[in-house]
Order: sequence, then C-alpha cells, then structure tokens
Amino acid sequence: MSNVLPESYKQILSLIGQGKENAKTVSYISKLVGLPSTSVREIVSELVVKYGYGIGTSNTRYSSGYYFISNEREKEETTRNLRSRAMKILQRASVISSLPPGGQEDMEF
Repeated sequence: MSNVLPESYKQILSLIGQGKENAKTVSYISKLVGLPSTSVREIVSELVVKYGYGIGTSNTRYSSGYYFISNEREKEETTRNLRSRAMKILQRASVISSLPPGGQEDMEF
C-alpha cells in the first residue's frame, strides 16, 4: 500500500471502521469529507483496486456501508455482494443494448 495518497483518500480511510459491525455509510463519509457520494464511491473503488486496501461493502438493513474486512466471512460476503451487483449491471446492459433506439414512444407509462 502506498503512503503517497491524496489527502481526501486519507480522510476517507480514517473514517472507515474495522469490521462489518462498524461499517460507515457513503452519506456519512460524504458529509464529513465534503465530497459528493459518487466521488466517495470512486475513491473507495480506487483504494481497493489501485492501492490494495481490503475495504468491504455491506448493504444489509443493520450494517450498511464500507468497512475494513476483518475476517474470511466478511471477505466472502463482500465478494458475493460485488459479484451479484456486477451480474445485475451486466443483465441491464444486455437488455439495453438489444433495444431499438427511441423505442419508448410506443410504451405505456
């Protein structure tokens, strides 16, 4: 992991809790660092992909947000969650790519 991180990356890292039970929501992090939630998501993704931080993600009712993965179960849950989301995005992309351009005029709303 690199010590040469932009300040906003360091701020975000300092707010992420250890373990799923200490997950911090995107909106919480966003408010504290003063960045839009989309920027927080992009930075967290880069912290994982580019810098190798083990940041988990959870979207359960009682524990949603980002956290540092602290055990194998959390690692597996995060991997399963990310793969499921990726599959849904790919399914949506497949349907959209097969639609004719401007095909919504005939659809009922």
